[in-house]
Amino acid sequence: MVLYSPKRSLTFASIQHLIGYWVFVFLVAFAPFLTVYNNSVQINNLVSVVQCFLFLMFFPQSVASIKSIIFEKGNALLSFFILSFVFVILVSSVLNRTLSSSVAYLSHILFFFTAVFFLSACSENYARLLRWKILSVFSVCIIFFVFRFLDKVEFYETVFRYPPIYRHLRHLNYDLMLAVGACFFLLCSGRIRELSFYSLVSLFVLISLWSGGRGQLLAFVVFLVLLSVTGGGRESLVTLIIAVLMTFLIWVSGDSRFMLGQLERTLYFTNINGVSSGRLNIWKDTWLEIMSGGWFGHGADQFRIFYDSWIVHPHNAALQFMFEYGVAGLLLFVSFILWTASVCLKSVFASRLKGDVAVTAALILAMYAYSMVDGIFYHAIPFSFMVLLSAGLFVKLSKKKALAQLP
Repeated sequence: MVLYSPKRSLTFASIQHLIGYWVFVFLVAFAPFLTVYNNSVQINNLVSVVQCFLFLMFFPQSVASIKSIIFEKGNALLSFFILSFVFVILVSSVLNRTLSSSVAYLSHILFFFTAVFFLSACSENYARLLRWKILSVFSVCIIFFVFRFLDKVEFYETVFRYPPIYRHLRHLNYDLMLAVGACFFLLCSGRIRELSFYSLVSLFVLISLWSGGRGQLLAFVVFLVLLSVTGGGRESLVTLIIAVLMTFLIWVSGDSRFMLGQLERTLYFTNINGVSSGRLNIWKDTWLEIMSGGWFGHGADQFRIFYDSWIVHPHNAALQFMFEYGVAGLLLFVSFILWTASVCLKSVFASRLKGDVAVTAALILAMYAYSMVDGIFYHAIPFSFMVLLSAGLFVKLSKKKALAQLP
């Protein structure tokens, strides 16, 4: 199905899909630019509203998507996890009176069904949205460079502590990793040339190293290792060489303040808490508070109320879900991660699923690793992109399965 062609007459369906496409583009690419005026909580609320709007906009199609997924025999485990998550979220919301805070999770579930429909309707939509993500991150990188050259004296205060886009430079690292994965997807699917690919990856890796985002670099290493077994060994090796060259470039430029600060923490601190930028203390405090949460936890988005500081999430996805949804939430979350990780690993290693399918699976696994040291499931922008990746992989695996069953 083509979203819109000037040669075709405009119909309600074509206008609907055209508007829907640009709403998807907003969620994938433009939402980060709203951080100029909004903090992370406000952005989370806004993204939830937009996701719900998309679901309602494509209501008949989204409901059809729900029916096809929930009642399909081959999707029994996925159906179980979706229904269980909804049950735990609603029960916790009632017990803790946090229904309004839980909308962010429920809206992501609705967004998954809408995304499955949208990506199934036109296979090219997935690649188009990944292109928009790359363009968005590229634009942000250029904006940061402009600030660097125009305001050298106040640069570190302006960009690192009070950046023009994102409320903290670390939040850019979420999108940098996702953009690197998007670049590999477009390369494997033949939608981008090698020169453009390596140029974009060089820029994204340069910013990643310069900012010293260790969680993002952990995800980067996991991603490259997984890609090396999918037939992308040459590209992974060249990308690794690029990372070494970018490190050298930062070093000789004398602009290594952020990178060296993180390296110093990692190598010279004498305790784990120092190495982890205080995460160990956060995790300990969170664990102690979890013990009083019972089976259904303290409710969605309550960490920022419990932890009376500027920190709004525990920087660990498993602890976050256990804090918010108790023992039931932890068991459900860990089971879901293990199951989806096994699906992704099979997609990475299966010889018939090489190429763009393996890249999507490898990127999901890399972001899972990222989530163990940071809050990608707290911030709605990377979370919604993770849902899009999951929907994209689901659609591709479903099509592969359907083709395999043809006589």
